[in-house]
Amino acid sequence: HTKPENADTARMRTDAWVGPVGRRSAVCAALHIDDAVYGPPHDLKALEEKLTTMGRTDLAKTVRRMFRDHVSAMEEMDLKSDVTSDQDGKTKFCLTLPCKGKYVCPHTDIGIVTSGPMAMTYQREFLPDQWEHQDDWTPVGPVFSLHCDVTEDGPVEIMLPHILHLSEEDTVGIGEKEAKVVHARQDKKEELLPVVVTPTHFIFRHRKGSWWWDVIFGRTFPRRGILALFKSPWRSYGMEMKAFIVSNIAGVTETLKDAVRDLTGEETFEMLASKPCKLVSDQTYCLHVDVEN
Repeated sequence: HTKPENADTARMRTDAWVGPVGRRSAVCAALHIDDAVYGPPHDLKALEEKLTTMGRTDLAKTVRRMFRDHVSAMEEMDLKSDVTSDQDGKTKFCLTLPCKGKYVCPHTDIGIVTSGPMAMTYQREFLPDQWEHQDDWTPVGPVFSLHCDVTEDGPVEIMLPHILHLSEEDTVGIGEKEAKVVHARQDKKEELLPVVVTPTHFIFRHRKGSWWWDVIFGRTFPRRGILALFKSPWRSYGMEMKAFIVSNIAGVTETLKDAVRDLTGEETFEMLASKPCKLVSDQTYCLHVDVEN
C-alpha cells in the first residue's frame, strides 16, 4: 500500500478501503491510476466501480466527477464519418477511429471515447412501441442503434446526447437512480445502465447490443427547445405563418423543414427564423407577433 499526501490508507484488494482524501488527485495517486492499462478516463470509470463495490460511495462520487471533467476536457478528434442511406431511407453513419481519443458526430451529437482503434456504425431510430409509454421513466433523448467493432480488447465510453436544460451545478444534483440509459436487444428485456451526466450528454460504458436511449426517473427537468417560424409566399391578402416549438437536437431544423414540406404539400414555406428556448413542463407558451406594413 501507499500513503499519498492527505490520505491515511490506500490498498487495492477486494476488501480494501481508501480514504480519507483531501484532493481528487490523491485518489488516483493512492491506487496508482497513472500506471493502469488504459489511462483516464477509462481507468477512472473502473476505479469508480471498484470503490462502489467496496462501499466507498463518497470516494466513488469524487472519481465520477474526475471522470466527467476529464471527458469534457478532452480534445475532440477531427474525423469525418461516411454517410449512407438504406432502402427505407434511414441515414447511417460509419466512423473509423485510427487511435485512442474522443469524437463527437456533428450530424447527431453522439460521442465516443475509445481506448484504441475501432469502427462504429450508428443511426437514429424511432422509439419502439413497447417502450413508448412507461410509468416509471421518461425518454429525454433520441434513440440510436449502435454497433461497435473494437479491434483491441479495450473499454469504450459512449456519449449519448440528451435534451435536458442543465448547468454544471444541476448535473451534480442528479442521483444515480434518477438518470439511466436504456440498453435493449432484439426480443430481449431492456437493461438500465448507470450514467455520468454532463450538461449535454449521458456517458456510459458500451456493451454489446443495439438500441440505446436516455431516460429520467421521477423528477422533471427543463428541456432545451427551439422555436422555429415558417412563412408562405406573399399573396394579395398577406401571408401565412407556422410556428413550432420542439426539442433542440442535432439536425432538428432540417427535420422540421421536411415535416413542413410534407404538411403543406405543394405550398412552399421557408424558414423565417429560429431561436433556442427553455421549455418547462406544465407551462403555457404564447407567441406575440408585431406586424409592420
